[in-house]
Amino acid sequence: MEYKIKSLDRFSKTLKFKKLGEFLQQMTDRLLVGHLRYGDACKEQNYMTRMMMEVKAYKRSGNREQLLNIANYAYLESIVPENPKFHWNDKADSVTRRKMGGSKDVGA
Repeated sequence: MEYKIKSLDRFSKTLKFKKLGEFLQQMTDRLLVGHLRYGDACKEQNYMTRMMMEVKAYKRSGNREQLLNIANYAYLESIVPENPKFHWNDKADSVTRRKMGGSKDVGA
């Protein structure tokens, strides 16, 4: 099943956004297969714990497959959170931006 992201079409000619589309498609494919194998997402699957295990595996191996698993577990954690403090605050500052940089003023 192909997942179409409308706003990505404008940018898909650049390599960075072409890679984004490929990554999102691979995530979608794995989520669909996972749903067929395991059913609906549920708290008992402890997605945050699984994600942290995948981060450790990625640090050891550098295998891109782990990055897809991390992304999918982050998504699943957002649906059925293991963290009892789970909430949404779109005003929260990035914990990495000041320490590691990367922010650009757009349109200023």
